[in-house]
Amino acid sequence: FKHFKSFYNGAMGIWLRPYFPKMPSYSQFLKLYHVLGKVVDKNFLNSIEKHGEFIIDSTDIAVCKNIRQPRSRLFKNFAGWIITSAKTTYGFKLHLVINSWKQVVNFAITKGSISDISMARPLLQSLSGTGLGDRGYVSKDVRKALKNSGLNFIARARKNMKEKNTSEEIAHLSRRHMVETFLGKLKNRIRESFSHFRSWQGAKAAIVIVMAIINLRLQPVNALRKHA
Repeated sequence: FKHFKSFYNGAMGIWLRPYFPKMPSYSQFLKLYHVLGKVVDKNFLNSIEKHGEFIIDSTDIAVCKNIRQPRSRLFKNFAGWIITSAKTTYGFKLHLVINSWKQVVNFAITKGSISDISMARPLLQSLSGTGLGDRGYVSKDVRKALKNSGLNFIARARKNMKEKNTSEEIAHLSRRHMVETFLGKLKNRIRESFSHFRSWQGAKAAIVIVMAIINLRLQPVNALRKHA
């Protein structure tokens, strides 16, 4: 199938409609899908524990290949250039906070021009315990503000900094690989569906629902750990 519309109206309509006679039309399904994304966005994070060890990071979500950017009309009012030391991408940024069980605790989707450090306080200020970040989150003001709210935030020190990380902080930071693995898997799932999105609302709903599904899959494991 070239796109989801042909799959929904074709295969699903032929095979599933006899079992679901009240199955909505494709246009009605899209409206329900967008509403579901908004509902999940507001509610799926509320059940996550707000105390513990948390890892913050960001990743770029490419809308298209760089060479196709002049012809791209997908998310034209939202996408932008993301320039890093490793690569240049045309798309937007996904800022993410996960806990030690790889559950999504908080997130934000922003333009590529938004820096990582500017999203640290909005995403972490409601949490308590220990927070971990890479060199992009180094800031004395942010660390002080988060400490006042109950979170001990540790960022990996830059090479040119006089104040280095302690051995205890390095032990905590060694667990940052979890968020990088998680982001890699999440990006692959999102990238597979991006060519099918027609609107920004649909893309955001898909991202939110994917993260909610990941949280739900991990809930039984976490419940067993809590009672162990």
